[in-house]
Order: sequence, then structure tokens, then C-alpha cells
Amino acid sequence: IFDVLGMTATKDSQTFNGSGNMTTSLEDYAKWDRALWNKSLLNEETTKRLFQSGKLDNGDPVGYAFGWFVEHEGGELVETSHGGHGGPASSARNFVLRDIKNQLTVVLFARENLRFNKAARRAFAEEVRDYVRNLNESPRRGLQSAFRLKLHG
Repeated sequence: IFDVLGMTATKDSQTFNGSGNMTTSLEDYAKWDRALWNKSLLNEETTKRLFQSGKLDNGDPVGYAFGWFVEHEGGELVETSHGGHGGPASSARNFVLRDIKNQLTVVLFARENLRFNKAARRAFAEEVRDYVRNLNESPRRGLQSAFRLKLHG
């Protein structure tokens, strides 16, 4: 897959087990993300299944699909996200937020920091997403509160 997409900086470890242990560059991740958006790697049906929520025995969706948390509004997929954990060797923690309606992806690559936990990474990613969404409406707003993110709890 990496070769097909030209992801030359992406490496998996000798003990790759599907749950991590990979390294990549932001440029390579952008190639991967672009392939998900334009369906150059997976066709429409497979992409739809990738983001299809699992269901409980009673039919209720669990909000999780093949490694992605998924959110729907009115039956329409509006957001996918994943991250919050990483390999112990690298202490890497990531967070990826994909805004389906606006075809916008926010990616955070971070090192382990107990104060910059999953909730803080998600909040930061949401603020970046909201800023980009509103860029044309209010270009002076800036990321002031994002940069004032308090890591003190």
C-alpha cells in the first residue's frame, strides 16, 4: 500500500501487529488521507464499509468502525476520528479528525504528555477544524485559544 501511494517515509516495525508500531511523515500521511478522500486506494463500497459503525445485537450502532470512531447526523456520516494511543517504544500519540461534509482532515502527531491527553488533543483538533471551517467568514479570529491550551488540567 505504501509503495502504491508513494509513501516513502512510512515504515512499519518488524513486529507490526495492526495496532500501531508505524512511523510516518506528515507528507506521507497527507498522501494516505488524500487516497481516502478521492478513493484512489479503496473503492466507494469499501470506503463506506470502512466507516460503517458496528451494531449491538439489538441493532443500535456502537459508533466505532474498523479503528475509526464515527458520528452520524440524520443517518449521514459527518465525522470520523481515531487516535489517542500509540506504540510504547515511540511514546507517540496521535489524533485524526475528519470532517466529512467539508472534506477537511486535522492531524495531530504528538509525543506522550499526560496533560495533553486524548480529550485535550480532540479539543485542539476541533478548534483547528472550526477555525479552518470559518476562515472565509472571519479571517482575523485566529487560533488564540488553541495556543493558550492549558495543560494544567
